[in-house]
Amino acid sequence: MNLPVFSYIDNDDFAIIKLHDMGLKMPYLTPIYRPDYYTLTIIQGGKGTFVVGDHIYELGPQHVFMKQPDLYFSSGWTESPVGYSISFTRFFFEKYFPDGIGANSGKSEHTIPVKEIS
Repeated sequence: MNLPVFSYIDNDDFAIIKLHDMGLKMPYLTPIYRPDYYTLTIIQGGKGTFVVGDHIYELGPQHVFMKQPDLYFSSGWTESPVGYSISFTRFFFEKYFPDGIGANSGKSEHTIPVKEIS
């Protein structure tokens, strides 16, 4: 499978997209692609499906979805999404959170370190 790697993030390695302002025509389906960035999707309304690798996730109102880089991904919407997609690269995360995220900046058991997940 010679699938492309898309990179739409701006020069700051960070983007926030208002899903409800994209003007998607329903039903909407993305091609399968392999992004090289993290994505946090916050869904306030609408219905859709995310396919990540071999896993299928049904999404609807009040759902939050986090995806790591380099996984094959596709999404489809049957009801117009309302919410936000926040994307950032590993470089952005390491630059602004070099010790991870946590109450004590890397000294807490609740810290989320920047590590390669395999």
